[in-house]
Amino acid sequence: MIEPKDYKKYAISGLEKWGISPTNIYIGKYIDYYKDLPVTKGYMIVPTNSKYKTENNMGFNPPSTTQGFHTIVPDSWTGYESGITQIFYVKCDISGISWNRNIPCDPNDFVWYYKSISEE
Repeated sequence: MIEPKDYKKYAISGLEKWGISPTNIYIGKYIDYYKDLPVTKGYMIVPTNSKYKTENNMGFNPPSTTQGFHTIVPDSWTGYESGITQIFYVKCDISGISWNRNIPCDPNDFVWYYKSISEE
């Protein structure tokens, strides 16, 4: 997890289904989450988020607000690729109303749907 130290002001569109109004200002921060995903030599990991969209508990595929993740392939094979996803933590809105909420979901509920496919 990489968490920025400071909160910032955000006016965000595209998060209405989580109760975020594009006309309001929120105090929060984006937090990146990483997970090492095992992969066999000669294969690569492909997220399969769209197939399981209704049941997927995942953050956003940074820098977008589309749920999912992407991977970083190491320079040399280690047996893992790093999956990266992101949440928006809302501390409060500009009026001071406390939210203390993770958008789109709590990181403890993440499900990393993926499959391995041959690189050939």
